[in-house]
Amino acid sequence: MRTPHSIILTALLVLTGCELLGDTSLPDYGEIEDPSYVRHVEVLFEDRCIQCHGQAAALPDLRSWEGMLRGGAAGGVVVPFEVSRSKLIRVLGTGHPADAGGDTLSTEETDFLRRWIAAGARHDDGRIPYADAEHRVAVVIPDQAVVAVVAVDYGAIARVVDLERLGFGSSTNPRDAAVAGTTGDWFVSVPGEGAVMRFDATLALTGLAEVPFPGQVAVSPDGAWVAVGTGSGGVEGRIHLIETRDMRVRPVDSVFPGTRAVAVRAGGDIAYAASFSADQLLVVPVSPGAASYMAFSGPRHGVIRLRTSADGTRLAAFGGASGEVVIVETTAPASPRQTGTLGTGSQLIDGALSQEGGVIAVDAQGGVWYRDSLESGAAALLTSVPGATTVTEVGGHVVLGGAALNVEWPYPAGPQAGLVTIRDPAGGLRLVEVDGVPVALTRLSGAAPTR
Repeated sequence: MRTPHSIILTALLVLTGCELLGDTSLPDYGEIEDPSYVRHVEVLFEDRCIQCHGQAAALPDLRSWEGMLRGGAAGGVVVPFEVSRSKLIRVLGTGHPADAGGDTLSTEETDFLRRWIAAGARHDDGRIPYADAEHRVAVVIPDQAVVAVVAVDYGAIARVVDLERLGFGSSTNPRDAAVAGTTGDWFVSVPGEGAVMRFDATLALTGLAEVPFPGQVAVSPDGAWVAVGTGSGGVEGRIHLIETRDMRVRPVDSVFPGTRAVAVRAGGDIAYAASFSADQLLVVPVSPGAASYMAFSGPRHGVIRLRTSADGTRLAAFGGASGEVVIVETTAPASPRQTGTLGTGSQLIDGALSQEGGVIAVDAQGGVWYRDSLESGAAALLTSVPGATTVTEVGGHVVLGGAALNVEWPYPAGPQAGLVTIRDPAGGLRLVEVDGVPVALTRLSGAAPTR
């Protein structure tokens, strides 16, 4: 519903437009230098769009600012500062709304919307879309050399970090990301550059460490240390520790091959790495000291991901081969002890711990397994999301990323290679279309950027 304020403004604009332009109530969009949402964007939407975009539940509701932010069945219609990635511009380029029986926007009107989005798609009061999102997730998309930030509350892409735009090559290919809970700094492994990049909470690049063949990354809550697993093509049996104060790198060798999965204990004093092929847990003091090992018992697990609990007392190792989540007690950090397993019966490809201490796993068929505590037993199948390959959780929302399989969009909107699926606490599913295929997710913290 439009507010009395916007109705009055629209009425004034109609009267002024009639006096100045004769037979039209719309302004001359080619002459506008200071775009206004209320005086220009909302008026244009009202004239050309709301006949459909306000009636169909699957389509974005363009009757209000709030409706626009919520988007439609495939996510939001604008990505602030990103003209070419905004669905609004892409759809207009396909001949919409003429294909739905409406009047095509003029070149001047479309160019005006481009300028408005490039300036942040701001409201008249200075608000930028999604800047107030409480829950956000970084989505790592290698085939596009970008990391997208999804506003989980809205089901929309809030920002995009384009690594090519930062001066890196098109083969940069980010692979994994992790965030420091207390500082908001986050770290991305980039095999194509042989580096791990550090970004702050405003999404600005603030540091870089040279690491050959970086794979999975994990960071201590205070952001002081980052552990980096070995990715494809890397030296077998080696991880790297980064002291983020100066981005200094220390390699740590292991006698066991395939040290892909890494974690850092909540206290920041111990890093863990798992050997995929030998089912061994490598225990490494972040300050120089002797490493030790713990063997996982049971069937061959083939650990593909490690996660540590918020209180630092336990570690979850997700078995790619066994379909089990191995629970390890880390109360004595340097002397971990296996205490049980959670069974799923399916080969796992990713896993995460919820903020409340539950465990979430994704299997090779896109099945999402859940248990609300790290206790021995079996996890329950929560839902099935075809194409899902990676998972995280934020604010009770289970967030999945992967390929878009068998999805029919309500309208053409450009590349449809990937999806982020958001399952809210009540069990409802929301889809967010992304360019490229996500390979990793991590929840972000700190205030959203406003520039």
